[in-house]
Amino acid sequence: MTAHDPVFPPSKPFAFVPLKEAVPVFEGRFRVLQDVTLADGRDLGKTLEAPDPKIEITGSLEYQVCSEDRCYPPGSLPLKWTIKLIPLDRERVPEGLQRKTSAEGGKISP
Repeated sequence: MTAHDPVFPPSKPFAFVPLKEAVPVFEGRFRVLQDVTLADGRDLGKTLEAPDPKIEITGSLEYQVCSEDRCYPPGSLPLKWTIKLIPLDRERVPEGLQRKTSAEGGKISP
């Protein structure tokens, strides 16, 4: 699995008076998005052979909460997602439902 860079919403500058500095902040409810790409080799193939194929993605969200006059110690929130994998359906369609092609390679309507 490859984890790509997270995408944060636009931040707002916040003047933190006690330290006389401006810092970017997120207010209210917001989402942080991060794409992941699954491998396409033997490792994923072996995982798909399991009776209940799934992968777990773990990580953490590091944050710091501040008010107008106080910043609290930084915190960390553990994160975990369990993703159920559905193997490819490798069964052929019954012959009666398969599309027929002519000798020239064109499709023939049923």
